[in-house]
Amino acid sequence: MSCWQREDCVAGQYLDQSTGCQACPADQWSAAANAASTCTACPADKEKIVLRASIWISQLAVQACPADQWSAAANAASTCTACPADKEVASGAGTQESDCTWKDCVAGQYLDQSSGCQACPADQWSSAANAASTCTACPADKEVASGAGTQESDCTWKDCVAGQYLDQSSGCQACPADQWSLAANAASTCTACPADKEVASGSGTQESDCTWKDCVAGQYLDQSSGCQACPADQWSLAANAASTCTACPADKEVASGSGTQESDCTWKDCVAGQYLDQSSGCQACPADQWSLAANAASTCTACPADKEVASGSGTQESDCTWKDCVAGQYLDQSSGCQACPADQWSLAANAASTCTACPADKEVASGSGTQESDCTWKDCVAGQYLDQSTGCEPCPADQWSVAANAASTCTACPADKEVASGAGTQESDCTWKDCVAGQYLDQSSGCQACPADQWSLAANAASTCTACPADKEVASGSGTQESDCTWKDCVAGQYLDQSTGCAACPADQWSAAANSASTCTACPADKEVASGAGTQESDCTWKDCVAGQYLDQSSGCQACPADQWSLAANAASTCTACPADKEVASGSGTQESDCTWKDCVAGQYLDQSSGCASLSGRSMEC
Repeated sequence: MSCWQREDCVAGQYLDQSTGCQACPADQWSAAANAASTCTACPADKEKIVLRASIWISQLAVQACPADQWSAAANAASTCTACPADKEVASGAGTQESDCTWKDCVAGQYLDQSSGCQACPADQWSSAANAASTCTACPADKEVASGAGTQESDCTWKDCVAGQYLDQSSGCQACPADQWSLAANAASTCTACPADKEVASGSGTQESDCTWKDCVAGQYLDQSSGCQACPADQWSLAANAASTCTACPADKEVASGSGTQESDCTWKDCVAGQYLDQSSGCQACPADQWSLAANAASTCTACPADKEVASGSGTQESDCTWKDCVAGQYLDQSSGCQACPADQWSLAANAASTCTACPADKEVASGSGTQESDCTWKDCVAGQYLDQSTGCEPCPADQWSVAANAASTCTACPADKEVASGAGTQESDCTWKDCVAGQYLDQSSGCQACPADQWSLAANAASTCTACPADKEVASGSGTQESDCTWKDCVAGQYLDQSTGCAACPADQWSAAANSASTCTACPADKEVASGAGTQESDCTWKDCVAGQYLDQSSGCQACPADQWSLAANAASTCTACPADKEVASGSGTQESDCTWKDCVAGQYLDQSSGCASLSGRSMEC
């Protein structure tokens, strides 16, 4: 018998007394340096992982995988693996990927085990939350788009083919007779054919399938508008589809739409100028006979005596016309041929209602004009002469003639007289010609030059000329308009203002006589003359001198000498001397009081009333 020496076991072991330290069983643990005969069980749902020498690494809490996730056995992963797209598994039930199954399909889908939910094919449906491998087919003749069928009521009737309409309870039905429809329609009714058109039931696939119904007797078929009444003088039988009617025999007629057989056509009334022969129809009236329009008479009526009409041309009595007249006559419709009036003519065998007038200004006796050459020129009226090729012509301008003449020329007006062409019927019609500018008309002697200072315009017949404005002048015969009148020369002491004429020279200016200067001449400096009074330079006189001056006629105002004075506005040739013993500076003496006492000499004193006086004899006060 061998004896074990007891040693503590390491963590993750327990002590088997017969064999020594052993690894803890699965899902149990032990701490280090222990001599326990068993290990401690892991808490519920936990396990220990033994690596290498059964060393405890960690404890893990075991959790169920979430819905639609899975994990394999004996794993320590912290997350589960997601099922493939569109697959599912209950929470904790996924132990391998194959546990994930396809989710139920939504309405309008079916389950394909290899690829999942797919849209139902066209004309099939499915309800929600299904795992069916196929969809349900729509009822016959109904349809639904792929994936759009979620219930049987989503299946709707398919569009009907041409010639059908949709009955919601039973589907597409053939259109009734005389109705049509287009292809691919879902209309609940068909469209009626246009009036008077027809088509068999179910055969109308477009409006053009509707064709016109047969026409009744007296009609024809117009493809654009249907049965129409036969035109007048045409007929047709019943139940026809002919595009035209049959014409009545020549010269027979029937009312529009009334011809249902040929025997309905009867002879037409004859036109004017005809009569009716029952065997052969209308015939032309014989010559000199007539008939009215729309007649069925068997004979025509004769024209009145002396009247005629061509065969078939007489449509009324007035068509019978008078027979032709002889030359020199015209035809009066009420009484026959009459002589042409004076100055008119006609040829033989004519039926004209008037004669032809002779050319202008020619004449012939009544009834004598049998041709144009019988017309001869009439005498000319006053103011004309006779040109044998053209007749009477107006006298040329400035010529005249008297009445009832056949002269080949006119008489000239006297010299410088005139008359309009054709207006001169006697010499007194010749009047003086208009005068040229600068003349007036003297009725006894003609145009004369305007007198001096008068004017006239061109082409005038005035008996006087117009006077120039006041103070203006123009030479005789030279005034052709008012602007030819110019201002007369001004007298001495004036100047010429072009707008108003001569005006007085301003003060201190002068001008000589007979001048047209626009300004006057200024007086020399310090000289003056009244306005208009300066007729020469010598009229300018020296201006009055101011106080303290005198007038020197050669040089003007001069300052008064020392000890002399003068008053203002003076023309004196000398100044006034100051009183004895008084003085004033040159030019400063403007009145006597400006003179003051001269200074006294030694030994004198100044007495303001009498001047300087000797001191001797004057009492002095100490």
